Amino acid sequence: MSLRPAFRQALERVLKAQREGISLFDLPCPTLRPSVSNDQPLRLAVLDSSFNPPTLAHGYLLWQGLTTVFGATNTATTLGDWWHLQRTDLTQPSTEPVVTFHDSEKPFRIDQGLLLLSSINADKNLTGASLLQRLEMMNHLAGDITSNRLMTCLGSDHQVEGHSWKDKAVNVGITNCAKFVDKLGAIQNYNSADRSLQVYFIMGVDTLVRFFNPQYYYSTTSTKSTGFVPGPFQPSSPEEVAFRREMDRFFKQSGGRLLLAFRDGMLTKEQLATYISGNPRTHPYLQYVYLLPDPTEPDLRSKLANISSTKVRCHFAHANGENDMVSPGVQQYMLEHRLYQG
Repeated sequence: MSLRPAFRQALERVLKAQREGISLFDLPCPTLRPSVSNDQPLRLAVLDSSFNPPTLAHGYLLWQGLTTVFGATNTATTLGDWWHLQRTDLTQPSTEPVVTFHDSEKPFRIDQGLLLLSSINADKNLTGASLLQRLEMMNHLAGDITSNRLMTCLGSDHQVEGHSWKDKAVNVGITNCAKFVDKLGAIQNYNSADRSLQVYFIMGVDTLVRFFNPQYYYSTTSTKSTGFVPGPFQPSSPEEVAFRREMDRFFKQSGGRLLLAFRDGMLTKEQLATYISGNPRTHPYLQYVYLLPDPTEPDLRSKLANISSTKVRCHFAHANGENDMVSPGVQQYMLEHRLYQG
């Protein structure tokens, strides 16, 4: 049975709400929730992207979020832990206490996954595949994740001890919110479960830097027209007050969390440590950022570093369409709909 009508109806609801100035999140085809105890929050890993098109790298990030056991080792669990260790290694004096694993006394896994598409992007205009086409491609990727075809495509037979897809689900959702703090609110407003919902947004280091950029939380007519560049850190400035208000709303009031993935070709760990040291506005929130493990297989790490939606679009525009950066289902969909072909 075709899911296109369900995707189309969800898209129409979101766009209608967007025209009316209402923030909305919608699940076109929600799957059954995992059977976890009602006295524990439902932990949801969200991969938010433009998915133009969805790639194997997108799928791997969500796969990591769903299979990692957080707090199970003595290594750094949060970005706060990691930064403290970096400063210790560099013999930098620290006057702050070590931030330790705090969300649960016991190790935990994420219960459910979500591939999230926004009809509005805070950084760029939507071009290429239509929103409906992206939702349909995302649905193919969701199936590849839970069927383990994803890891086969990546040339890995990696099995996770104690992990089963039986009670997990990967949903496809759409929202009309551009900022993470608003996306979180829209998702939580949609949640009608009796138990609380803990949302973990997956992002790379480059996105984390943008997430902590005050320009997305403080805007006036002048900043919109000329562009806002954060100046020296001044805790009492209007920019910093607005930034803290939105960060507190995301992390402390709404319980939002981040899952950070390091990836070759992006900002290095050394550059991230330098960025954090020079941006004290981020320090109160590092304890809410959890670290995803680096791929242990060198070939896999190298392959992931060379995958991007831009490269896929370029390949399809100049080649015959066969591509090892997307899953077979996504590739077949692009060929059938002649997407990105010059």
